[in-house]
Amino acid sequence: SNNTISEVAFTLGFSNSSHLSTVFKKYTGVSPKQFQQTINSNKIDIL
Repeated sequence: SNNTISEVAFTLGFSNSSHLSTVFKKYTGVSPKQFQQTINSNKIDIL
């Protein structure tokens, strides 16, 4: 997604992006930024 962490936090009902980041890392083991970087590096180009 091209949304910022703040936009995602607001959409999901979190009071701020720090709270979302804390909860996200607790359940996934990585920060939202690390998760996005992993997803982006694993994309496959379709011809």
